[in-house]
Amino acid sequence: MNLKRFVYWLPTVALLGCSGGSSDDGIVRTMEIGAFKKECAFLIYSDCLTTPSADGTQWRGLFPGIAGFDFEWGYEYTVRFRDTRIENPPQDSLGFRRDIVEVLRKDAVPAGTEFTLALRASDPSSSSDYGFFTKLDDTTFQWFSFTQIECLTPEVCSDLSSVVDQIEYHPPSLWATG
Repeated sequence: MNLKRFVYWLPTVALLGCSGGSSDDGIVRTMEIGAFKKECAFLIYSDCLTTPSADGTQWRGLFPGIAGFDFEWGYEYTVRFRDTRIENPPQDSLGFRRDIVEVLRKDAVPAGTEFTLALRASDPSSSSDYGFFTKLDDTTFQWFSFTQIECLTPEVCSDLSSVVDQIEYHPPSLWATG
């Protein structure tokens, strides 16, 4: 083998093996974010930001969320965020992180806007249950471990309490053994 030819090819092969700057810099995206969150599941059930489907008729869950984004219920957003690949991610992760770059728009939805909130009962045997819907007191409920909901009127609390009392806890099928 010609040593001179080998010396020319070695740096080229080494450069081809290196990853480019795009994985370090990440990919910047712009996306619409809905005024409410919805239930989603990865390894656990959680609440997720929502984004419109391609045809705009449904809301999809965005997982993972956007680090540094201060979401407020009742506001629709247009945001720019960066997806950055994580080198050697934990096995239970998606292999990238999502960070806010900037909020381009934040608009309040009209009063009376309605959305559906999925209710699941929390595990009554678990003091560390991170999910679902629990009654904290006569006027406050908690959806997952993140969102507290206060009733606007006693009638709303009464209606919500009766719904929560009728929900039976069923372990998530994700973890069910059989």
